[in-house]
Amino acid sequence: MEQRRGRPRSEEARRAILRAVVDELGEGGPAALPVDRVASRAGVSKATIYRWWRSKHEVVLEALVDALDTELDLTETGRLREDLRRQLCQLVTTMTGDLGTVIRTVIAAGQGDHRLNECFRRQVLAKTRGRIEATLARGVVEGELRGDADLDVVVDTLVSPLWMRLVLGHGTIDHALVDKLIDTVLDGVGVGEREPATTG
Repeated sequence: MEQRRGRPRSEEARRAILRAVVDELGEGGPAALPVDRVASRAGVSKATIYRWWRSKHEVVLEALVDALDTELDLTETGRLREDLRRQLCQLVTTMTGDLGTVIRTVIAAGQGDHRLNECFRRQVLAKTRGRIEATLARGVVEGELRGDADLDVVVDTLVSPLWMRLVLGHGTIDHALVDKLIDTVLDGVGVGEREPATTG
């Protein structure tokens, strides 16, 4: 799928295409993504899709990033525990909803497709990790986390169990798990008394 020069993209058409891609991914996988059905769902021509994206990988990952940006609320309170809980609970909601199925299909397809796997890590995983790391970094500045905390490892401690349970399905992904993960992290690298966990 090679991108060609042409008239500027219509934002309305772009978003319609990306929504159609997510719908199709929920029914199949990236490798079998039917461009004709995507075009039909979006009300555009196949030529439009071929003109706007250089490859199937690009449109798949842009659709996934766009969907995640729509679902995730970036509002912050400035309180470390509350902001971490909000971010992780939003991720849980995404993983346990329709978009979670799409994410699983992309991850599974990426195991046999190095380029798709690399794009997923760079565009989706790095973005979600970056938001959490930025919150942790503010926690260090505010004195809520130890200054010697390895934030890369802390992010892994918080989000890896969620991704692992999403892919392997060996445990429940819910808000109670989020509270346990945050308690574990703040016990290890936090400063001062631990606040009682909330549920819901």
